[in-house]
Amino acid sequence: MRVFRNKAYYSLEWAEARGELPGSTAAGPYTLLAANYEKEQLYQALASLSDKQRQRVYAHFFLGMSYSRIARLENVRERSIRESIRRALRSMGKFLQKNL
Repeated sequence: MRVFRNKAYYSLEWAEARGELPGSTAAGPYTLLAANYEKEQLYQALASLSDKQRQRVYAHFFLGMSYSRIARLENVRERSIRESIRRALRSMGKFLQKNL
């Protein structure tokens, strides 16, 4: 009965197949290194933006806020938020192309 209540009624093979065991589907060291490098490049590209653009990109993509909500919080038109984020993404793309 204790096994049933604690939901410990599955085998380790089942958990491994689902990827729930630590290390069962671990990425290789090169994959982890590449992911860390890409993340570092992304943060450097974000740092190259102006403060206002950085805040808007962060609010939209990292916090999941809509354009209209950001516009209401900053008391500006939604179109200016869209254009600012579009220019920021283009600037980040140029930064990444130059540094990769």
